[in-house]
Amino acid sequence: MKDIEKAKDFLEKGNYSFVAVKDGHIIAASQEDGIKPLIKIIRENKSMLKESSIADKVIGKAAALLMLYAKAKEVHGYIMSETAMEVFNDKDFPYTYDEEVKYILNKTGDDMCPMEKVTMNISKPNKAYKALEEKIKESMSKK
Repeated sequence: MKDIEKAKDFLEKGNYSFVAVKDGHIIAASQEDGIKPLIKIIRENKSMLKESSIADKVIGKAAALLMLYAKAKEVHGYIMSETAMEVFNDKDFPYTYDEEVKYILNKTGDDMCPMEKVTMNISKPNKAYKALEEKIKESMSKK
């Protein structure tokens, strides 16, 4: 079984939102929503995702840029935004998806996801990572 198929299979069978597979082994899996799993892995060990195959329930532009920043090999999203596809197409990055949406919504479903807003005018993965980390720090300090 290809790594991407294994990641998709594990995502479907488990109650996961994010799964990364490399060389036939599951190297990361999370049940957390949003970009949290990606950010945590990148913070702790960015190279871990290099050349990995990632399956994620929801991939918007923010997640797409983070996946490129981590140098993943390929991705599959159950739901993928048009802006995420543009990011992947610009880099000739291999991706598949089940459902296309214009953009990712926030948790209440009444506006665009705040992480999507952060990356709206960013095209470079390293700049996206820095901007997203800044937004996370800012929102943590408000709590």
